[in-house]
Amino acid sequence: MIKLLIVSDSHGNVSTLNSLKNIMFESDFVIHLGDYLTDMNMFADELKDKLIRVKGNCDVSFGDSEIIKDIGGKKFLITHGHRYRVKNDLTNLSFRANEAQADVVLYGHTHVPSIERNGNLFFINPGSLYNFERTYCYAIIENNKIFPKIVKI
Repeated sequence: MIKLLIVSDSHGNVSTLNSLKNIMFESDFVIHLGDYLTDMNMFADELKDKLIRVKGNCDVSFGDSEIIKDIGGKKFLITHGHRYRVKNDLTNLSFRANEAQADVVLYGHTHVPSIERNGNLFFINPGSLYNFERTYCYAIIENNKIFPKIVKI
């Protein structure tokens, strides 16, 4: 069983991230989907290779804007989403997911939590840690299946 904590769009709200640190450290991977990915710097030394981050449209620091990674037998396309205009719809992101042969797409940018399934492809947006209604996604991969859940803080 592999446990994932997926967050996005923290926009400097490190107190909310700090409230999730127990979940962070028990997770196998912690994924920040951009917009203030440097908010994770205070956990980076402890998390080491468990931390995956991508740049969002508000990030000017180091890093990739997209990562493709195999986790637990699933191929993940990890992106902030702004380059694919996800505030309009998921068409462009869907084309990219098919091109990458992804099983799971993680994206943020919209601040709206969402889990959608299109055939065997999952689109997961954990929402935002910055909004009035702060959310994240906790997912488990077991027996080559993913079980994502949006959690309100």
